Amino acid sequence: MIVRIPFRRPGRRLAAAALIAFIAAGCSGGGDSESTSAGGGAQGGGAAQRIAAITPRPGETIAAGLAFTIPSRWVSERPSSAMRLGQYRIPSTEPGVADGEVTLFHFGVGRGGDAESNLARWAGQFQQEDGSKAIDHAVIDKLESNSLTITTIEVNGRYVSSMPGGAKSYNEPGWRLMGGIIEGDGGPWFFKAVGPEKVITGAREEFLDLLRSGRTG
Repeated sequence: MIVRIPFRRPGRRLAAAALIAFIAAGCSGGGDSESTSAGGGAQGGGAAQRIAAITPRPGETIAAGLAFTIPSRWVSERPSSAMRLGQYRIPSTEPGVADGEVTLFHFGVGRGGDAESNLARWAGQFQQEDGSKAIDHAVIDKLESNSLTITTIEVNGRYVSSMPGGAKSYNEPGWRLMGGIIEGDGGPWFFKAVGPEKVITGAREEFLDLLRSGRTG
């Protein structure tokens, strides 16, 4: 089931909460400045942070209590940042066109900020030629699958982002983002795909299938 939902700009209280989570994550700028985190140290300890065990089915990947299926043509890579729980490359099919990249983040059970604040931040990494705000052009949908709620965003424009410490930066026109936030027991989980518009558009259904495949039981 897919339901088109209007986007509401985060209020001051939501924006403040997102800022606190952002600072707590020790991030700055774009790129890996997700309000999520990854790896053993990112999930912390204590009862509130424990994630139920889940048995994988053939072809599934398990990460932070979420089982999901990665498209067969995508290439699994070692995360380039400790903040990333998973990293995957979407191969380009055209010479001279860069590959796309999909990253997975998990900040801990119940952590990472609300969906609207994260969508606004993702859209904020894009610039429009007419100077308008990218969030005003974004397509935001909501769907349910396997008792999980999934919020998605799609936006195009010039991707301007940088990783902490200046390791890598982007200023790429004609790029596209598809993001998915999966909410449910043990979540939320954040999936973000970015790359040249042709590459990401060509992987749209694969990305949505990945999100729909997510399960916690």
